[in-house]
Amino acid sequence: MSQVMRVQDVRALVKEEMKRYPRGGASQNLFRAVYEMTRLHGLSRKSTIPGTPEAAHDAALETVRKQHPDFAPRVIDPDYLRDMSSSR
Repeated sequence: MSQVMRVQDVRALVKEEMKRYPRGGASQNLFRAVYEMTRLHGLSRKSTIPGTPEAAHDAALETVRKQHPDFAPRVIDPDYLRDMSSSR
């Protein structure tokens, strides 16, 4: 990340992104927790991981699929995921 964001701005950004992933069962909630944690860490100044939504999504998916290989996260805005995958 090239510019430094205030902590409040980072939290607001991630909170807005979390609206795309609704609460659900244990797997969905684990996905949400890992996404949020990874995204917040990625946006920190001393981060060693990419600060992108894609990186957080991939990390959360990898974590959940270790226990539930067929897991697919519920997403409120599926176009968001398609846009994300087409930009890679």
